[in-house]
Amino acid sequence: PNVFFDSSFALSTWPHQGVALPLNDVISEESRADISETIWDNVTIGDDVYFYPFAQNQGTLVYNAEMFEAAGLSDYVAGEDEIASWTTDEFVEILTALKEANPNVAPLGFFSMNEQGDTWNMMYTRSFGNPFYGEDGSIVLDEPNGIEAFEYINELKEKGLLVGGAESLTSNEVNALFQNQEVAVSFTNTILFNNMLADMENDVIDTFDTRLANVPAAEGVNPPVFTYVLSSIAFDTLDDAENAVAKDFIKFYSEHEELTNASTNTLPIRSSVSEEFSSDLPLLGAYNENEKNIINFSNNISGYAELRNVFYPEIQAMLIGDKTPEQAAQDFSTNGSAIIETGKKQSLIGE
Repeated sequence: PNVFFDSSFALSTWPHQGVALPLNDVISEESRADISETIWDNVTIGDDVYFYPFAQNQGTLVYNAEMFEAAGLSDYVAGEDEIASWTTDEFVEILTALKEANPNVAPLGFFSMNEQGDTWNMMYTRSFGNPFYGEDGSIVLDEPNGIEAFEYINELKEKGLLVGGAESLTSNEVNALFQNQEVAVSFTNTILFNNMLADMENDVIDTFDTRLANVPAAEGVNPPVFTYVLSSIAFDTLDDAENAVAKDFIKFYSEHEELTNASTNTLPIRSSVSEEFSSDLPLLGAYNENEKNIINFSNNISGYAELRNVFYPEIQAMLIGDKTPEQAAQDFSTNGSAIIETGKKQSLIGE
């Protein structure tokens, strides 16, 4: 295709293969200023923007506030239009109280059946301050604060705070468990959350008080937050006229004021759109405040799909006891770094 629209992380391999066009020359100065540097960082490789950002889909946790209240956890319940932030110690306290108050409900929805939803699990590995990627781009989860994060996940399992059989559950299955109120804390993103609220309103699922929280972080560590940047890529078809029209079309719908308002269907990335629609989107302020903690979870590497494929088996192996947390962290760091190094050698960016 000339143009493709998707989350930028899913498209990140194409620029490295030399088949995507830089879009720097079609981005207006007004747009540059209207979109935060956090978002631009997620769509830039080297010196070039390869994905023109249109909207975002921020990932968080979601929790059943009614179960919190019943478990005496009202102090940890944030406002309806807020995103709670808990420390890792508080999170253990929360999950333990939920388990004691309702033994028939799993405190935390967790999953590692496949590569889907890997982003939430990767956020847990950053809970103790590990950056995930080192300065050279390699995986550094084998450092002490990375191993500590694996140990933390394993501790939650050993204390019976994770949903049973997490190693064989998919993200879709855990999402369904939460909506059926069989799990107290789960994962979500802007689209999933809005769809769930719509299903409640339309009596597709039972209505209950559901609110948002960040993945927990140790004391003194910023909560790890990620977002899917919905964006456009232009493929190089080796036809100069086609390429020029494709880039111009992307510029048109990515900058036209009437069309960029459609970003409110997910989550706006433009300050101008946020200001105009803030009264219609009550959680927008909380999402915008969260933006300062967003990290580039894919690092725009070549081969991120392969990286996902070697991550979840290590979590699986730890959960079923085949590997210690330290072994899982070390093996993923070794295998993941090898994938990244191969991607670097094969990348055509800069050539």
